[in-house]
Amino acid sequence: MAIKIKELSLPRLAWIAEYSFVDNQIIIHHGQDVEIGDDFAVEGVWDGRYEDFDFDTSNHFFGSGLKIKNNEVIAVPSTGLVDRVFIGESKEKYFISNSLIEILARTNSKLIPSHNYKIQTNTIQSGINKYINDYPISSNTIARLKQYFYNSIIINGKYTSIKKRPQSPNFLSYEHYISTITSDLSKISSNASSPHRNKTIDLYTTVSKGYDSTAVTALTADLPIKTAFTSKTSNSSVLGFFSKDFINDDGTEIAEKLGLNVTYLDFNDLEVDNDELYFLAATTGSPELQLYKMHKIVASNKKPGIIFTGYHGDTVWGLAPPKEALTDDILKPGASGLTLSEVRLKSGFIDVPVPMMYARSIVSINHLSASEAMSKWSVGGDYDRPIPRRIVESRGIGRDSFGRKKRAIAKFYDLPRNNRLRKEFLRYMRTNHNKSSVSILVNHFKDQLEYYLKMFLFTLDQISLRTGKFERPLDVHTIDTPYHMHIWALAKLVEIRAKELDSLAESISQESNNFISRY
Repeated sequence: MAIKIKELSLPRLAWIAEYSFVDNQIIIHHGQDVEIGDDFAVEGVWDGRYEDFDFDTSNHFFGSGLKIKNNEVIAVPSTGLVDRVFIGESKEKYFISNSLIEILARTNSKLIPSHNYKIQTNTIQSGINKYINDYPISSNTIARLKQYFYNSIIINGKYTSIKKRPQSPNFLSYEHYISTITSDLSKISSNASSPHRNKTIDLYTTVSKGYDSTAVTALTADLPIKTAFTSKTSNSSVLGFFSKDFINDDGTEIAEKLGLNVTYLDFNDLEVDNDELYFLAATTGSPELQLYKMHKIVASNKKPGIIFTGYHGDTVWGLAPPKEALTDDILKPGASGLTLSEVRLKSGFIDVPVPMMYARSIVSINHLSASEAMSKWSVGGDYDRPIPRRIVESRGIGRDSFGRKKRAIAKFYDLPRNNRLRKEFLRYMRTNHNKSSVSILVNHFKDQLEYYLKMFLFTLDQISLRTGKFERPLDVHTIDTPYHMHIWALAKLVEIRAKELDSLAESISQESNNFISRY
C-alpha cells in the first residue's frame, strides 16, 4: 500500500504522507533519519521494543509516526505535548505531516491574515480532550487543516476517529512512581539503541540549578548520556548587577557529580544564522532560542538525538499546582517545548519531557508530594517541589546545590537576533503593517526598559526587601512584534519550501521528458 520517497531537501526528521482513499494508496515523503518500514514511518522513541513497532499503543511515545494496519492509516503524535501531527483533507486524499511548514508548502496553503493564531498555540492549555484542532488556512488544495496532540488518529477511508492511549495508573508511593519512571526510561533508552534501527539515537540531557531539569538528569544519569547541556547563567546580565549567584544557573557541578560530561549552551547573537526562523515559525509562543547552540551541536552529529527535558515539571511535581490542573486531561500552561517542534526536525532531535510521563496521574502524584512521607524533602516557600528534591538528593547532591530559588530568567525577545533577519523583518512590518522601523525600535526600547525596571524591583524585593508586593513581570509589547515574527517566519519558510518543491517537480518533469525522447 505504501510508497516511500526519501527527499534530502526535507529536514532530517520531517515527513509528510499523501493518502488517497479513492485508490487506497499512500505516498510517504521523508527526511534521511526517519525510520521507514513496509507499514510504518517513525521518528520517535517509546517504552517498548523497537522491533514491535507498537508506538501507537505504548504508554509513552515521543516524536511522531505513521502506521498502516488493517487497511487503516494511524497518525501518531507525541504524548509529551511538545509536538503535534497535522492532517489536511481534500475531496480525494489526506495530507498527514509532523511539520506545519511542510504541509502548508505541499498543499499550497496560506495563513489567514485576519485570524489570531495564538488560539492554535494556546489551545493545548484546555487539555488533551478539549483543545481546538481546527487550524484555519486558505487553500485551493485542501478543504481544512487540523492539528492533533497526544492521542492517535485513525483514518479509515473518508472517516477519522481518535484512539486513546492506555489509562495512567495511580501511584501509592514515591518508590512505586520512581521505579516505574526509571524502568520506562530504561526501555526508551533500549528502544533508541536498538540494532534494528537504521540509525541508533544518541542521548542528551539538560541540567541547571533549578528543580526539573536537574531531577530529569538525576533520573537519566545511569543511561548512556552523551553530554549534559547547561548554561553558565540565566539569560540576563542586567540582573547580575544584584548578585552573580542570583543568575548563576550553571549545572556543571551537579552533572559532574552524576558522572556526566557538560556542554555549555551560552552563545552571542552574532552566532545566530537563518535557522532562527525555525525557532520563530512553530508557534506564537516565546521562542526558546536559548537552545540554539544545542540545535547546532545535534545538527552536526551524524546520528539523531534524544533530549531529556523537564517541561511540565513545575505542574506535575509542584507542591501546589493550580487546582484546575489536577485532572487527567493534562492542562499544560504554555507552549514550552512545542516552540521547538520545527527546529528539532531540522537538527534531528526528539524531545522527551520526562515529567510528562504519567502526567495524567497528577492527582496521585500530587498526593505523594503533599504526603507526610515526603515532608523531609519539603523546604517550604513558593518554590517547593519534594519529589524532584528527593530524586536529586538521593543521588548524593547536596540540598544547597539546587532548587534554592527560582532563577531570575529575564528575557525580552521581540526582534530577530540575526542582524540580516532583523532588517528583513522591519521591512516586512513597514510593507505589511504600516509600522516604521523608527516606531518599532522606539517602542522596543521603551517596552524593554519598562520590563527590566519591573524585573529590577522584583529582584530587589526577592533579595532584600522581601515585601512580596512585586510580581515577576511579563514581557508586554506595545507593538506585538513577537506575534508578527511568527507569522513572518512561517510564511517565509513555507515560501522557500514551496519553491524547492516546484524546482523538484520541474526537475522530475524534465527527466521524464528526456527519458521519453530517448525511447
